[in-house]
Amino acid sequence: MRTTIPPKQRFHRILRRLACYRSELPSDLALEPSEAHLGVLCGLDGSAECFLTDQGVYFHVDRRWARVAYRDIEVLFPAKTNSKGALTLRAPVGSLSPLRGSRELWEVGRFFMRCAEDAKMF
Repeated sequence: MRTTIPPKQRFHRILRRLACYRSELPSDLALEPSEAHLGVLCGLDGSAECFLTDQGVYFHVDRRWARVAYRDIEVLFPAKTNSKGALTLRAPVGSLSPLRGSRELWEVGRFFMRCAEDAKMF
């Protein structure tokens, strides 16, 4: 029987050592009181692409931050031969493509995929 792993633990196992990871929280992002900030994922240009919490992820959509629960994310990977490809995350706020051209997109995609699977178990 498969056990669930909290996003915070998955984050520490998978993402915290990646070059795309940063720890800062932007001043224009207000988390829910029950949420704990985990980190920021940045693109190759160093700009923040999404903010991770223990309950979901914040994406910049239409000039504002939109929160998406992990259970609502579907992960699509680019072809392995596509070096300029991006991870595609389908969510209620639309399709998002973080980490375009980054080799780290595979690890980040694995994080989102596993968090979504665990969230759907409950």
